[in-house]
Amino acid sequence: MPRGNQPARQWRLLQFLSRPPGLAVEDTARELGCAVRTVWSDLRVGTTFGLGRYRIQPDGAGDGRCA
Repeated sequence: MPRGNQPARQWRLLQFLSRPPGLAVEDTARELGCAVRTVWSDLRVGTTFGLGRYRIQPDGAGDGRCA
């Protein structure tokens, strides 16, 4: 996703969060076309604005899952 499309990317991220049993951050970054670090940043923004709290679970690959 091109730089500057934060609202569209963050909206898609919120949609991914509704998928059970959560999401792998690395897979989500690939689907959104952004860096893993960007996904983590967007999750922090969402939490700041009260869009939810996320539980991070190690998945063995070191990137974690967000549920």
